[in-house]
Amino acid sequence: MPTTYHNDVCGRTEDAVVAYLVAQALANIPAGQIYPGLENSTAIEDESAEALRALPCVTVICQNAQPDGMFDAGDGTNITWRVQCDIRVRSNAQDTTRAAHRTRTGEVFSVFNVTTIAADLSSALADFTCLKVIPGGQSYSIIGRSWESVMTVQLVATGYDVS
Repeated sequence: MPTTYHNDVCGRTEDAVVAYLVAQALANIPAGQIYPGLENSTAIEDESAEALRALPCVTVICQNAQPDGMFDAGDGTNITWRVQCDIRVRSNAQDTTRAAHRTRTGEVFSVFNVTTIAADLSSALADFTCLKVIPGGQSYSIIGRSWESVMTVQLVATGYDVS
């Protein structure tokens, strides 16, 4: 059985958000096109680069976390983290209208605007607890020949099950 590294909270948060999105059976994004992490692990991420992944897609990127608090999970003092999470929706601008991209984006962003989102994310991954989700903002741009919409949220989370 693989070891769980509880304090890789950025990686665990990406995994929980991806698992949650896949479980939503989104009508406008194939489940196999919801990805964790940066797009190209062999090069520095370039915000203006063409998409390498199949479009349309959702990419969940959690690149930083700051300590938020402490608790005792039974094996010593542990940290809750405030994790910044970008949920990026990308569509091919050559075969997708702006309206169709906005519909796709609305569907993805809407599943985060529910009162049970923290509990839903906690249930999506073992040994992960999301205590709170704080909206951060939204942006929209064209990158190369792709529409891209980004919703940023902060999650107060830990790599332990504290339920």
